[in-house]
Order: sequence, then structure tokens, then C-alpha cells
Amino acid sequence: MTLIYASTNDDDELSIIEKAIETIKRADRIVTYGGDTFDLAFISGRAEVYAKRLAIGESYDIKKSISPLKRLLPSGSLSLYSLLEEMGLADPSVPDGKTLVTLYKTFIKTGSDRYIDPVNKHSIFKLTGIMNLLTLIDCLGINRASVSIEEMASDENSLRVKGKTDILSPIRLCFRLPGIELSFIGKEFYAVFELCDEKLRMYFPDPASYVRLRSDGSLIPKELASSLDKSSYEKVTKESCFSLADIPKDKKQLESYIRSLEKM
Repeated sequence: MTLIYASTNDDDELSIIEKAIETIKRADRIVTYGGDTFDLAFISGRAEVYAKRLAIGESYDIKKSISPLKRLLPSGSLSLYSLLEEMGLADPSVPDGKTLVTLYKTFIKTGSDRYIDPVNKHSIFKLTGIMNLLTLIDCLGINRASVSIEEMASDENSLRVKGKTDILSPIRLCFRLPGIELSFIGKEFYAVFELCDEKLRMYFPDPASYVRLRSDGSLIPKELASSLDKSSYEKVTKESCFSLADIPKDKKQLESYIRSLEKM
């Protein structure tokens, strides 16, 4: 649901401020993009002009939370418009800021909906953009994170790992391969590896470079199969390009393997 507060009276700021305060008051949590330093601060400042107080409960500013992810983004920019453009979700029909001001001033003078409709569309674009941004974060591969294992536990069916990472993830990010799940939340990461006969699936990043022998199921480099009969081996996919190995006893080895999975 999108709420837009507008008035045809340029002097009627108070009623809009009061409606905004009422809506915000009902919310348990306010999610914004840059709201802590701009939007909410602006509304609060304007409310004080009318001796009104903006009471904010829990505030979650996405822009502030994803700041550590900046190094993962192609443009290195945390602008909402840049991020949506990188996602292929930019809308060229949405006016830029300067055009927006001109349209609104024209609407005040004429009262014509043809001038206010693009302004409303711009507001909706920004609101839905925040939701699309969460999708962007969810789709990001954390391929530059440093992981440090703190806990390891295993039984005959699975190996469970918990540790710290230097990337702050505001929402849970999950990366899955068959039998493997990596998840990141806050500055922690979790990994669950299904075991096969108490062996770990060790995935390789380039399936096109390997084939699997039909005789014993072993994975070998494609170059080594060039002298073999084609019926003796089969191609592998990203999901099947793995070999079975003992669980690494050295945490550093397992940390290195987890980092390689993040790049896949």
C-alpha cells in the first residue's frame, strides 16, 4: 500500500505534517533509505515549526546498514538510482529531481493532474525502489568477504559451521548448492554441509573444465579425458562438479573452501 499526502493549497503544510506524524506514530518500525539523515530529520524539523513533535520508534535506515557492502557494488555508489540502474530496474519515464520541482510548481499554479501524476509516480518509484534494493542485496554474491570460523560441529549427516565475517549484512543472505547452505546475517555467517558417508562435497568453480568417469565416479580434468573413449565419461554441471573428501581438520582450509564457494 502506498500513501501519498498532497494538498492543492501551497500554505497547507500543517495538515500534511499531522498526517505524516499520525502514520509514523502507528508504525513499530520505520524503514527508510537515507531517512535518518534526511527524510525523517526534515519532517521532524518542519513539525517543530508548528510546535508538533515527531515520535519515532525503531528506525531502520537501509543506506546506513549497507554501507559496508559498498565495495561489492560495480559503481561503488550507494545512490538508490544508481543501484536500481545496475539492477536493470531504472524507469526512464520517472522525472529527475530538477524536472520534478518544475512539475510541482506548475501543478500549484494550474491544479492540473497531468503535472502532479509524474510527481506521484516518482514517489512510488522511490518507495518500491527500496523493496527492489532489498532484492538486490539478496542477489549479491559476497565474493570479497573474509570469513573466520569460530565453531564447528558434526554428526554422521552434516557439518555445521559458525563464524564471523567482515561484511555487515542487514538482511539474511543465503547461497545454496546441493547439500550446502551458506547464510550471512549481521556480521555472522553460518554454513551447513550435508555429509555423504561422513565425506564432504568439495565443489570446483569451473564445471566446463572437468568430467566424471562412469567407472568409479571420480572427477578428472577435461584435458586428461581427451585420450579416453567419450562413452567412458560424462559432463558435469555446477551442481554435480564436486568430489568427496575428508572434513578438513584445519579451520584455515575450510575457511578457504568457504570463500571459494562464495565466488560460485
